[in-house]
Amino acid sequence: MPTKRVAVRTAASPTPTKRAAARPAPVEDDDDDAVPPPRQMKSAASAGGLRVKGGLAEAKRQYESNATYAQSFKPDDTGTVVKFLEDENYAGYKRHWIKRADENGRPTNRPYTCMRSFTGDNGKPRDCPLCEIGDRPQAVSSFNIAVLTEDGTISLKSWDMGVKVFNLAMNYANNPKVGPLSRGFFFVTRTGKDQQTQYNMIPIKATALSEDYEVPVPSEDSLKAIDLYTPDVVQVTPMKELREIAEELSDEYE
Repeated sequence: MPTKRVAVRTAASPTPTKRAAARPAPVEDDDDDAVPPPRQMKSAASAGGLRVKGGLAEAKRQYESNATYAQSFKPDDTGTVVKFLEDENYAGYKRHWIKRADENGRPTNRPYTCMRSFTGDNGKPRDCPLCEIGDRPQAVSSFNIAVLTEDGTISLKSWDMGVKVFNLAMNYANNPKVGPLSRGFFFVTRTGKDQQTQYNMIPIKATALSEDYEVPVPSEDSLKAIDLYTPDVVQVTPMKELREIAEELSDEYE
């Protein structure tokens, strides 16, 4: 069942910038009836001096840029260079993790935004069926970050932090030699699984980015052009589905 997007109350989020669509230069046809051989044909982009990128990394970035939901950042043990695009999280809420079967019938943990993260017209938190059966949600703080790669690609991601990595990030945010978060760059690694998961964040100065990590320093204009995530991208499961899930799991929490 498709999910709906509902705004989450957080600290004030900045108005996101919008990318201007590139418009290729017009191509003049000398003869509308004449069709040149394929090797002589020119696209509007190439005729106007414009180019598109190839490669799997660029293809993935293009697909993700069209998604209506936030693309979550998932660091691994190889390490990733990131830059916080804001000093504060764009959304703060709670999330339930429920084990359910995927499309292949295999059990997997799925996140469900806790309905108590939202308030109704009366200003009070909404009821949450998953909380009512005794499932405890986890706090989440979502940050806008840019993932940087060696080929100069910049990808917008949402870093949905649990309490451990959030506390680690706040230590750096409050460190006058490193903070605020958007001041520099970080090399992020993740090891272990579940309760043994460990994050490591190494601050990087712009002067050391290309020399030590072989990642080009992004321009200020390229970072400002990113269309940031806002609270309305937080996905919310319809109440009817949450009640059905709670009913299925109620025996496990008795």
